[in-house]
Amino acid sequence: MKVNGWLSNLLTTRCFTRRLALAAPLVLAAGCASSSRTSGPCSTSSEIKHIVAFKYKPTVTQSQKDEVMNRFLALKQECKRDGANYIVSLTGGDCTQSLEGLTAGFEQAYIATFKDRDDYKYYIGQPFTSPFDPAHDSFKKYATPLLSVDAEGKTDGAIVLDFSNSSSLNNC
Repeated sequence: MKVNGWLSNLLTTRCFTRRLALAAPLVLAAGCASSSRTSGPCSTSSEIKHIVAFKYKPTVTQSQKDEVMNRFLALKQECKRDGANYIVSLTGGDCTQSLEGLTAGFEQAYIATFKDRDDYKYYIGQPFTSPFDPAHDSFKKYATPLLSVDAEGKTDGAIVLDFSNSSSLNNC
C-alpha cells in the first residue's frame, strides 16, 4: 500500500504528537477500507469517512461502555434522511487490545461512511446544519456525559477525524 506524501513525512519525522500517533493508523484504515458504494479500496468518490474514538470517565461502568457501543452501532439503521438510511457503512468497537499501545486511553473507535458532504452534515447536526438527524442527536446526549473531561471540565474523551476519499489517500 502506498502512503501519501503528507502522511509519509509525518511518520518519518520526530515532531509528531501522541494524538497524531493514535490517529494515523485510523486514517490509513478508514482511507483504504472498501464499502458497498465504492468500486474498491480508496475510491475517488466524494464519500466522507468519519472516525470517532471515545475515552470514558473513570466512574463509567463496562455496562455503560457496552451500551454506548450498542447505541453507536445501531445508528446505521436508526439514522434516516427523507425516510431512508443514509449511513453507507458503520463499523467499530473496543480498541483497547492494540499491540502498539498508542490508544492514549481511548477505548472504542468507529468509522462511519457517508456518500457525500450533505449526508455527513445532516448527521453531525447543529451548529453545522438544520434540520439534523434526531437519532444521532439523541446518541450524543446519552454518550457525552460519560466521556472523559480535563481539569477544566471540558470533554477530552472524544477524537473526531473526517476526510473525503477524493483526497490524496486514493492512491493506496
